[in-house]
Amino acid sequence: MLKRLLSIFLLSSLFTGAAYGVEDIYVTDTLKTLPGDMELRSLYLQALCFKKKGRADSAMILLNKYVERDTTNGAVYMDIANMYISAGNYRESLVNMQKAAQLEPNNYWILRSEALLLIQNGKTDEGLTVYENLIKTHPDKVEDIASLATLYTRVGRKREALAMWNRYEQQVGLTEQVSMSKFDLLYQLGEKKRAEAVVDSLVATDPTTPSYYIAKANAYAYRNDYKKAEKVLLPLRKKFPDSKSIIEQELSLVYLESGQSKKAVACIKNMLGAADVTFEVKRSVLISAVSDSALSPYFGNSDFESLVKQYPKNDQAYLIYSDFLLANKDKRGVDYVRKATEVNPKNELAWIALLTYYENVGEDKLYRETLDKAYAENPESGQLQFYMGTASMAAGNREKALSYWKKSARSLSKEKSQNMRTSVVYSVIGNMCIEDKDTIGAFVAFDSALVYNSNNIEVLNNYAYFLSEAGKDLERAERMSGKTIAVAPKNITFLDTYAWIFYKMGKFSTARLYMEQAIMLGGDKEPDLLDHYGDILYESGEKEGAWENWKKALNLSSKPSETLKRKAETGKLTE
Repeated sequence: MLKRLLSIFLLSSLFTGAAYGVEDIYVTDTLKTLPGDMELRSLYLQALCFKKKGRADSAMILLNKYVERDTTNGAVYMDIANMYISAGNYRESLVNMQKAAQLEPNNYWILRSEALLLIQNGKTDEGLTVYENLIKTHPDKVEDIASLATLYTRVGRKREALAMWNRYEQQVGLTEQVSMSKFDLLYQLGEKKRAEAVVDSLVATDPTTPSYYIAKANAYAYRNDYKKAEKVLLPLRKKFPDSKSIIEQELSLVYLESGQSKKAVACIKNMLGAADVTFEVKRSVLISAVSDSALSPYFGNSDFESLVKQYPKNDQAYLIYSDFLLANKDKRGVDYVRKATEVNPKNELAWIALLTYYENVGEDKLYRETLDKAYAENPESGQLQFYMGTASMAAGNREKALSYWKKSARSLSKEKSQNMRTSVVYSVIGNMCIEDKDTIGAFVAFDSALVYNSNNIEVLNNYAYFLSEAGKDLERAERMSGKTIAVAPKNITFLDTYAWIFYKMGKFSTARLYMEQAIMLGGDKEPDLLDHYGDILYESGEKEGAWENWKKALNLSSKPSETLKRKAETGKLTE
C-alpha cells in the first residue's frame, strides 16, 4: 500500500519552464546581439511585447519573419525554440535549438537545452553525448552532473550513473538523496555490502541526525529487507525521543509493508496518544488508518473520542469524528458538527455541513434557526448570503432575496476558487430578473455568470433562449446554444432552444431538424416544445401538422397561454 519511492532528481523536473528555466536570461542576451537594422530590431521588440502579453501566436509570426531575413542570430532561434517548448511541441523546438547550437557552439545554455530536447525527442544517445561534452567544458556546473547521473540511471547505464553520483558527492558532500541513489544502484548491481556501506557512511557523518538513520531504514525497506529496516528503527525510540512522531510513522510503514498489521497498529496508537505529536499529524494518521482496509478494523470510536478529549477546543477534532460517525450512518455525527460550531462559530464549513444535514432530513425549523445563527457569526460568507437569499425567497420576500444574492455574488467573486459558485449565483439572479420582466438586469447577470464560468451550460441555454425571445443578437444566441448541444446533444430543453433560435432567424428547415430530434427524445410530452414545433411546422408550410401539435400542447398544458388557446382553436399562427 504505502510503497516507498526513492526518487532523487526526477527527470521530469528537467523539463519544466520555458527554455528549461533560462528564458529570462536570454531576453537580455538577444537584445545585445540584435543587428543595427532598425526594421529587424523592431520585429524582435514587437514579438517580445506580444509574448509578454500572452499573445504567443503573434509573437511567433514576428520571430519567424525575423529569421527569414536574418539567419545568423542563435539567440533568436533559441527564443523560437522556447516558445515551442511552452506549447509542448518538442520536435519543432529541437529543430530551432539545433540551429541555435550551430550558430553558438560554445554557448552553455543553448547546448544544455539541446541535450535535454534530444532526450525528450527519443534521441537519448545523442543527448547524452552533448551532456557529456558539456560537463567536460563546464565542470563547475554540479547540477548537470546530478542530471547526467539521473539520465544514465534512466537508460540503464548504472556504472556510469554511479560514477557521476560519486563525482557529484565529491563536490557537494554527503547527502541523503545522493546516498539513497547510490545505495539503489549498488543494490541493483548486486553489490549489497557496498550499498550498505554507503548508508552507514551517511549515518557516520552525524550520528545525532535521526533522518540519516531513517534514510538507512528506508533503503532496506525499499529492497524489501524489512528485518534490517526494523533493526535500524527500533533503537531510535530511545535514542531520539523528540522525533517520536516520524520514528513511529516509519516503523508503522515497515510493519504494514511486511504484513505485520498488529505491530503497525501499535505504532499508530503510540503516535495518537503521544503528547509531543501535533494534532495535524494525528489527524492525518487517523484518517489514513480508518481509510485503509488492513487497518480500519483496529480503529473506531474510542480513537476519535480520545482525540476530542486531547483537543477539546479544536473544532477540527469534532469534525473528523462527525465525518467518521456519519460515514457509518451514526446520527450522533450531527451532534459533533454542532459542537464544532460551538467551539468555533467562525467555522463556515461546519455551519454549512449542519445546514446541509437539516435540509436533507427536512428539518425546516432547525434549518432556519441554524442559518440565522450561522449568518450572524459569518455575515461576510458568500455561501451563507446565498442561503439567506434562498430562505427569503421561500418566505416570499423577492426583494430581500435578490439583495442577499447580489451580496453573495460580490463576496464569492473575490476568490478565484469560488468562480463556479459565483457563476451559479449570477445565473439565479438572471433568472429572477427574467421573471420580474427586467430584461436588461437579466442580461447583465448572465454576462457576469459567463465571465466566471464560460461553460455554464444552464446559463448559456437560458441566455440564448431569452435573447431569441427578445429578438436580440441571434448569432450570439446561436453560438451559446450550440455549446450546450455539444455538451448534451440529447437534452430536449437545449435542443428546443437551439431550434427556436433558428426559427427566429427564419431558418425553418434547420429549426425543424433540431426540434424533431427533441420530439423523438421525449419532447412529445412537453407542451412548450409541442407549441414551438407547431410554429415551426406552420412556417414550413405544414399547417395541418402545426394545428395538431398546438392542440396536443393545449391538452397537456396546465396553464396554457392565450396565444396557444387561439392557435389551437383557429389553426392559425397568431401572436
